[in-house]
Amino acid sequence: MAAMTGPGAGNADSKPAAAAARLGSSHLSASTDLDAAPDQLPVASVLDDSLQRRKAAAVSSIDKDGAMRDFTLVLSEGAGGGCKWAVGETQGRRGSMEDAHVVCLDADGDGSGRTALFAVFDGHSGGEVSAYCAQHIVEVLKAAPSYATGDLPAALKEAFLELDRRMQDPGSRPELAGYRQLAKADKKTRQDLADKEPAAAAAAKDVKDVAQGDQQQQQQQHGARIVERQERELEVPAPRAEVPPPSRHAVKRYGMVDKDGRYVGPGAGSTAAVAVLRGDQLAVAHAGDSRVVLCENGVAQALTQDHKPDTPAERDRIYQAGLFVMQRPGGVPRVGGSLAMSRAMGDVKFKAPELPPDRQAVTAAPDTTQVRLGGSQAAAPGDPAAASHPRLLVVACDGLWDVMERQQVCNFLELQLGTHGGDLRGAVRALVHEALRHDSAASAPTTDNVTVLVAQLTP
Repeated sequence: MAAMTGPGAGNADSKPAAAAARLGSSHLSASTDLDAAPDQLPVASVLDDSLQRRKAAAVSSIDKDGAMRDFTLVLSEGAGGGCKWAVGETQGRRGSMEDAHVVCLDADGDGSGRTALFAVFDGHSGGEVSAYCAQHIVEVLKAAPSYATGDLPAALKEAFLELDRRMQDPGSRPELAGYRQLAKADKKTRQDLADKEPAAAAAAKDVKDVAQGDQQQQQQQHGARIVERQERELEVPAPRAEVPPPSRHAVKRYGMVDKDGRYVGPGAGSTAAVAVLRGDQLAVAHAGDSRVVLCENGVAQALTQDHKPDTPAERDRIYQAGLFVMQRPGGVPRVGGSLAMSRAMGDVKFKAPELPPDRQAVTAAPDTTQVRLGGSQAAAPGDPAAASHPRLLVVACDGLWDVMERQQVCNFLELQLGTHGGDLRGAVRALVHEALRHDSAASAPTTDNVTVLVAQLTP
């Protein structure tokens, strides 16, 4: 791994210290004591190959007229040591799936289960950057200089910047092109299924319709309004598989190039939200608008704050980097009039080679925070409060947070777990369905991909 340089290296005299602190190196807060118990030592390791699983789970979800009828929900779950987890992911109303996620319960790779990692990457303009980050986050984190010293927040920042640097290296171009090629093949497969009714009907036989009762209830609530969409789920195993090598033509055409025709990086990008659990320490890093929330004793605590172009510190960095923020009437603020977030992996078109990583208009430098789980107010094992208010770690993309507040999500999960005997998989399934159906005065149902990762940490 290349040696990492500190934020703003070589520019320490050119900016006031306060400004430097704003531009990419801040932590959300100091370490905080939270209710918890010690001894959370996951032991198994699962690295989900999301692209391969979604390819196996392809089911027609877009009609020929472009209307979304079926939502394919892919569920996975696991457990080890001090936690159990479940993930639900769906393409939803989007034309393609660009999310990726990672669950690794033995991030150290030594069988000790001392460190667990949970991550969600939400791609845009393509799914290759999110796929690349999911594939390499564990190895890059372990190689970070601060990881060996036990400084997890610093190690996460080093890992984010190293991932971003690697994707700008020509050596990563074939892999990124391969993910891009695979995503296109997946999209074609879905369209082929939509065009072949017998094949789609055959696939539907293996799919469980979970929305019939909800449709009837909605029809009763809305009178003559007919609810046309269905939500179906297809569960498949998560085999590890190699991404087929892309053609030379695909590699040569992939990504952004400079004026001399040299590859400079991916045009696509991705948010990143990563949580690392080691004993009673929980370290979090994020870039963009995917979020990490800790539900503790029934209270949802935000461990991340969205990176939006119109917040003062973000806007200052964007303008100092030579770009601008534009907001059309009724729209959202966007960097350069196009990107709705101010930090992301990839997105090399927003990055100038002469600027250090944390001063880019769109930087991959994350905000980080660390909290300590464990305290005098924690519910003891066997205490009824521990059952009614389980400790939940939620990592999810904005497809969920655009339509539900963090406390709503916490309450919803607790209700589902309490009603259905602690079935975490079922609770995550219901939460994704709720995001797809959610209709309130504050928001309409989500129109984005949805990936929700929930880890239940045992007191």
